[in-house]
Amino acid sequence: MLIQQKIKDAIRRAPVSAEPFHEHDDCIRIAYEWLDAQKKLKNTTSGFRPLKHIIEEWGGRYVSQADVEVAAWLHPKIKGTYPYYNISARLILPSEHRLNDISEAFSQPNYRECFEAAEHYALSEQSIEGVTAKPMNDWEKSYALVLFNAAAFEAARVWTVEEPHLPADVVQSIRNLEPLNRVDRRDIRGGYVGPVQWKPDKSDFENCLRYFMAIRHNLIHGNKAMWPETSDRRNDLLEWAKSFVEAIYAGDNDYAQAARSAKERLNIENF
Repeated sequence: MLIQQKIKDAIRRAPVSAEPFHEHDDCIRIAYEWLDAQKKLKNTTSGFRPLKHIIEEWGGRYVSQADVEVAAWLHPKIKGTYPYYNISARLILPSEHRLNDISEAFSQPNYRECFEAAEHYALSEQSIEGVTAKPMNDWEKSYALVLFNAAAFEAARVWTVEEPHLPADVVQSIRNLEPLNRVDRRDIRGGYVGPVQWKPDKSDFENCLRYFMAIRHNLIHGNKAMWPETSDRRNDLLEWAKSFVEAIYAGDNDYAQAARSAKERLNIENF
């Protein structure tokens, strides 16, 4: 799901033809999910469609034209200007699973009362190729967040030497946890290297990044050895990893910008 900082940046940077009115970040998330489900074409279309109203009916709440324009600007495969985007005239009804984590979806039932799938849609996302997409569960989302951002952070370290400032609570919370065990990839029968210790000669950011990369390491090599932590510890570590990622992108610094750029190039901006 689109993170708050990315939406905030897009609202500031995206060109919009309509009045720049944004009632809630979730309006942009709803529009983004709808656009993401559509078949993308090589060129933009010339046929007019009331996309804002179609998206409102699907998402069950008000969405402004500017919300749609920002969502389209954010999407790496969408081009054109409202409402003439490079999406097929044979619209695809997106799966409602896409709205599971968007709290504002269906919050204004009067919009949903107008919903008639047959009026606008030629296909259903769930019926395409006879495959019903399953939503990611919370564990999968946590793992994806760690793996994708670890890739972005490694790229950022190549592109910039600036270290982002971390809030004291993010630093202290990982220090309050017991040292992190680390899978030994050379011992496929379940050996562990560790624990990862805090190094006083390293900066807070360097130490936190070492912990974050150790969590990523354990995920990558989980097929070779059991996760070396209890389920409670695993949850605590993944929650900390999430707070670390959010802290990185909350700051306006070269490292965060480099990491965002890496994610854009890899098309993994949703994590």
